Amino acid sequence: MTDSIFGKFILITASVLGILGGANYIQITEAKLDFNFKTGNNFPIYYFLNVQNIGPGKARFDVSSNVNWLFVYREGQQQQTDFVSVELPQYIPINFVLEVHPERLNIGTHSAQITVKVVNLNDFTVLETKEIPVVLNKDTEAIPTPMLTLLPTGIAEIPLISPTVTLTSSPTAEEKLTPKPAGPTSPKISPRPRRGEAEGGPTIAPEKIKPIIRPFEQLFESLRSLVRFLFRR
Repeated sequence: MTDSIFGKFILITASVLGILGGANYIQITEAKLDFNFKTGNNFPIYYFLNVQNIGPGKARFDVSSNVNWLFVYREGQQQQTDFVSVELPQYIPINFVLEVHPERLNIGTHSAQITVKVVNLNDFTVLETKEIPVVLNKDTEAIPTPMLTLLPTGIAEIPLISPTVTLTSSPTAEEKLTPKPAGPTSPKISPRPRRGEAEGGPTIAPEKIKPIIRPFEQLFESLRSLVRFLFRR
């Protein structure tokens, strides 16, 4: 009995504190939605948005769309509408179906918004609101952003210089074996002999030769005299 009273007291206190402190009610799986569509693909596009009541008690959840190409309805209803309202008990999840119609749009990027509001069942005050942005890219491709390399201040970028390569053809075997014709050669011009010089080389004056020959003449005369003396005996 005491435990039951204490449990109820805790539940009531938590509910009161949650209301006074502005407790969170909405738990959503996605904070942003992006859709890519290419002409020729199947449409419409379906997406299940999971929402759960994490508040202190039962509340009403209103989900709406702000464009005519994005519909929202409760799973199993199968009706196109831009607004749906559901009462959710505490900790109960639910799937809302988002139905996207890209065939109604031109090529490009389009934006929309899904709004989820939690309303108090007693005084109909709004307890919490969350907005989910939606982007639809139709027949567009993302352009990669070029990577820029920043150099430290004071350091200049050194240009790259590609080396120059000179190609020369090697002679073939026929070119190596074939003699090249000799070109005309210029005639050799011999210098004219000077006066007093023979064509074979320079001449020596007689007065310079006599001192050289004289010792030999004297030796020859001595040998000659010696031979005569020997034969006389």
